[in-house]
Amino acid sequence: MGCEDAFKTRLAVYKFEGNALAWWKAYKQAKGGDAWLVTVTWADLKKLFFLQFFPRAEQERLKREYHSI
Repeated sequence: MGCEDAFKTRLAVYKFEGNALAWWKAYKQAKGGDAWLVTVTWADLKKLFFLQFFPRAEQERLKREYHSI
């Protein structure tokens, strides 16, 4: 899509709701709030989100499934 990482990160966080939004608010606050937020890259956010909401075993299963296509 050609979007900058900072925009991707802001857009993803904007769309969080429910458990994801509660987790993000608590995590962001624990890390330093808005001052910390400007340092978060798209790669960082993806990693944090996946570690929180997709167990490692499920990630590996999905990778194997994807690579077998």
